[in-house]
Amino acid sequence: MKLQIDHRDLVRALGSITSVVEQRVTMPILSHILLKAEKDQVVLTATDMEMEVAITLAAKIEKAGEGTLPARKLHDIIRKLPPGEITLESKDDSCAVRSGRAKFDLRMLAPTDFPQLSATNMPCSFTLSAEHTRTLLGRTTFAMSQDDSRYYLGGLSVQKRSEKESGVLQVAATDGHRLAVTRLAYQEKGEPLPNIIIPRKTVTLLSHLLEGNDEDVQISAGEGSIQFVLAGATMTSKLIDGQYPDYERVIPNDNDQQATINREEFVHIIDRVATVVSDQSRAIKIALAEKTMIVSASDEEQNHGIEETSLDYAGQNLEIGFNARYILDVAKAVQADDMVLRFKDPTSPCLILDPGDDQTQYVVMPLRI
Repeated sequence: MKLQIDHRDLVRALGSITSVVEQRVTMPILSHILLKAEKDQVVLTATDMEMEVAITLAAKIEKAGEGTLPARKLHDIIRKLPPGEITLESKDDSCAVRSGRAKFDLRMLAPTDFPQLSATNMPCSFTLSAEHTRTLLGRTTFAMSQDDSRYYLGGLSVQKRSEKESGVLQVAATDGHRLAVTRLAYQEKGEPLPNIIIPRKTVTLLSHLLEGNDEDVQISAGEGSIQFVLAGATMTSKLIDGQYPDYERVIPNDNDQQATINREEFVHIIDRVATVVSDQSRAIKIALAEKTMIVSASDEEQNHGIEETSLDYAGQNLEIGFNARYILDVAKAVQADDMVLRFKDPTSPCLILDPGDDQTQYVVMPLRI
């Protein structure tokens, strides 16, 4: 195998594909990526046995062939090289990496040992624009759980609504402290989409692959796996085998105390006041009165912060506590200039809405203060 490839293309692809490779692996081959050079392109493939990603790059192929290279070491080398053309040339069990006067020799493992995900039946398929896919992810992924003990929350819930709402894709994420739900009309092909949970790692890489991509995303799914095909990349992943909780029952429908505030101002105030709080809860208190909001926080060392602002609120006086990070994440996901917060009482969930998006709802659980 011998090829020449542009440094910028290779370093971008390696930045995406190495995220699949785990730091600690049970088999040495899983720390490697597979390179397959033929015609005028090279395909880079990585897998962790739960997901597989293949990225296709344009290249000048002098000799077709394939080989495996240590993913992270190759990425570290390539990203430190200057812009320009890079040559990869394999011989026996090693591969030479050349750029200008620099040369590195990396040991390869047998490409025949590189595992592939077993092919599964994916009878449901549909297409989303890159923009719509980015929107779905941007409005929900921040709420995915980082706690692996509740594995079924460590991903994105995707389901088709009932037949009465045929053609509506509902995507949700929750970690038990906050919830993000959004909906999008889509055109389905083949069998109906089952309720699925896409793993957090898969969702994170999909977001990365979508950066700078304006082409449609082809999505195929079955009971056990899902595949995304987009410009120059194919990602196949196993799904989380579990039952996602009935999150719709926690979305309040009787919160009658409504406040409207400039989103950017709200973010800055919460962020400033929460600076004094260093504990894990990052507890802040929001006090609402007519046309006034006061945000305050204090810690065990008697450090205090407080800030007052005006807003559109005509409800009853109310004091409610939140984890600052949770409510900030929601506020940053809102795209409109203003955001709407609906309250019931200090112990009930807060419903947050984007005035410019009637298909998305956010829920944040309160803290006792």
